[in-house]
Amino acid sequence: MKTETGSNNGCTVTVVVAEDNRPIRELLRNYIKILPGAKLLGAAADGCKALEIVAAKHPQLLLMDLNMPGINGLQALALIREYHPATRVFIVSADDSDAVKATCLAQGADRFISKFALHNELNEAIAEVFPGTALRARRNGELPDGPPRKRAATGRRINGERLPAQAPRTASVAMPPLEPPGDPER
Repeated sequence: MKTETGSNNGCTVTVVVAEDNRPIRELLRNYIKILPGAKLLGAAADGCKALEIVAAKHPQLLLMDLNMPGINGLQALALIREYHPATRVFIVSADDSDAVKATCLAQGADRFISKFALHNELNEAIAEVFPGTALRARRNGELPDGPPRKRAATGRRINGERLPAQAPRTASVAMPPLEPPGDPER
């Protein structure tokens, strides 16, 4: 049985986050919670749980990782397109190759956002896909400037030594999931 996401009344975009990497899932959850015009309905650590939440809560937007345990992002996307066609889906992935982007968009994703570009692209992507909402593009100065970044500690001391004003820049490295075995929600 197909279901439709409720129409947007111009005020709030309802969002579900599906990400198996706990730190990234928490970052996205916390960001959606502070984003004016967005309401977090839930978060999932795998594709099966994402499908359950979408079926139960009918979000307008699903921010979904591509590589998750169980049902991956593309498999979940196909089921969402079939049973919940009004839910918009943004695929969020560390694999931002042209081939992966093209595959995701061809399979029905509304947007593809690299995890490395979340800070720069998420606000504007939401504002473009939901133009009638309270969300407005970041350039208007009314939205937070993308998901929060970790800030380098300044003026703090550890073992009597002052920490640098900015941590040295390092290459981005994908982190393994930190969930304990058998408990993907924590």
